[in-house]
Amino acid sequence: MTEDVIAEINERKRREANVILLGITESNKATGQERLEDDRAALSTILPPDLSAKIPNYKMRRLGRPNAGRNRPLLVETTSVGEARTILKTKVPDNSRIAFKSYLTPSQLSHLKNLRYKLDSLVEDGTSNKTICRRRWTTKYISTRLCGRTL
Repeated sequence: MTEDVIAEINERKRREANVILLGITESNKATGQERLEDDRAALSTILPPDLSAKIPNYKMRRLGRPNAGRNRPLLVETTSVGEARTILKTKVPDNSRIAFKSYLTPSQLSHLKNLRYKLDSLVEDGTSNKTICRRRWTTKYISTRLCGRTL
């Protein structure tokens, strides 16, 4: 039991400096190096100039298998947690389909899925003033008026 908790904490620490980008158009070039350069160029157009200068230091790779007509998510491994948080806070144009996500562990994804299921059942029962909000180390559903505040 304690080994599982320690492993989960270590996995969260390892993933904390990583960001997943959705909606970045995938290159059709032949070599992996050319596709990586295209991904770096696309990322540099999205990020602010101070972070764009650090892109050569980031490790990047596509997640999943290639599928015609679909763009795979892009995993960006930054050099620090602060850089990852800055990327997550970056504003993208409203007409863009690009989104930034934290790189969650399987247990975090399972917990979030369960929360969404419970929230859907609350909405069906008429309790619609709740939302899912991430606070410090936990994700839970709370009143919508409290979500933007620091607890």
